Amino acid sequence: MTATIFRDSDGCEFVCLSDGHKHFRLQLEGDSITEGPVYLSYCLSGLKRLDSYARSLQRLAAVSRLGRLPNMLYPADPIVARGIKALRAWDGARAGASHRDIAIGIFGRHMITEAAFDSMRKRVARLISLANHNIHAAWQRFTGV
Repeated sequence: MTATIFRDSDGCEFVCLSDGHKHFRLQLEGDSITEGPVYLSYCLSGLKRLDSYARSLQRLAAVSRLGRLPNMLYPADPIVARGIKALRAWDGARAGASHRDIAIGIFGRHMITEAAFDSMRKRVARLISLANHNIHAAWQRFTGV
């Protein structure tokens, strides 16, 4: 477990605790953690992100109790998983692979039957379209166009 400490331009101090794969950040107000022990308190600002706030407290408790960040406190994000599949489909399409080959590469040969192939072909097409959209949107953000 490593701790990285940094300050923003307003002088607010942040501590990022990480095991190299998982991390979470604490925002400190008042005393600096580099100057010795600090008093911890937790401030909630609204209820919209209450689940996220609770998960942060669970992560801090786990580090305190276990000295590590357990996987169960970092659930897989389905949006990220879909984005990865979309990029894999896009890469396959750019390399000239057929929709059948892309579907086999992403979902596995066992998922591709003649009865299910039409829906898989449409699914691959949607993934390629999603990747094209995301790449175009990222390019627009990058270039400011």
